[in-house]
Amino acid sequence: MSTSKSQFIREYQRASKSPWDDNSTILLLADVDEASTSDSIELSFSHYIYMHRDRVGSVLGISISKQLFDDNPD
Repeated sequence: MSTSKSQFIREYQRASKSPWDDNSTILLLADVDEASTSDSIELSFSHYIYMHRDRVGSVLGISISKQLFDDNPD
């Protein structure tokens, strides 16, 4: 089993700034950095969508980046 941290799931180490009492986020969408030269995926967070979850995994809400929202107002 791998002990490396995931780029896609993040459990908070400090209090969240979100409006929910969330414990973790799951990255649903992010830009892939085209300048990446390694075998791993390098992400750019100019356009992103996160799902916020509580301690038992229930979905509390979704965060969408301002740029993504501005590019897709509908």
